[in-house]
Amino acid sequence: MNKQNLQLGFILHRRSYRDTSLLIDLFTETSGRISVIAKGAKRPKSPLRHALQMFQPLHLDWVCKSELLTLRTAEINQPFPQIPAEYIAWGFYLNELLYRLLGKHEALPALFTLYRNLLHKLTNKNITEIDLRYFEKELLSHLGYGLSLEHDATSHEALQADAFYLFDPEFGLTLTRFSEANNKIFSGAHLLALANNELQSKEACLSAKKLLRHAINHLLNYRPLKSREMII
Repeated sequence: MNKQNLQLGFILHRRSYRDTSLLIDLFTETSGRISVIAKGAKRPKSPLRHALQMFQPLHLDWVCKSELLTLRTAEINQPFPQIPAEYIAWGFYLNELLYRLLGKHEALPALFTLYRNLLHKLTNKNITEIDLRYFEKELLSHLGYGLSLEHDATSHEALQADAFYLFDPEFGLTLTRFSEANNKIFSGAHLLALANNELQSKEACLSAKKLLRHAINHLLNYRPLKSREMII
């Protein structure tokens, strides 16, 4: 098959289907998140068996025979090195976020590129928690839940670095006279650092982690992420 007709994608989640097949959720460059059935993929001689690996860029092709798409082709495209054991939980966290939060059949090429680049950084151990925070922020933006990190939701005035703000996941940030004793109150300086992708201090990074977790938990309807239990 002409590879120009194949789509680039990654496996987000896979599970057994009947005796020999797999149900797979994919994140693809031009079709977004889709679910496919890989018929016979668990058979030893299946051409799909070797290719269907997590965290590998795949050339894919499928057909629509019913409501459930059927995978026809999967080939590893320029394989990534294996993610080191100490970073594998981060990969599962990225996948679970996308699997749980993305709607189906919505092309998000910019987010796809960001995800692919982050996986590549994981394979090279060239990644920090700051990269995860920026990815979470971009994911929220692509979901239509972009955090307003520069203006007060009530007064619409610009955030001040020396002030503190209360975060409500449904409403946004509002000026408060209290300090950071409450876990939903954030320093204006830390919020502006996140807004400008300048999380240079440990304190700002921890603050960003807390804020983004509040927002993500809200979108998940407060259902826990299994992969978070693997990340210290």
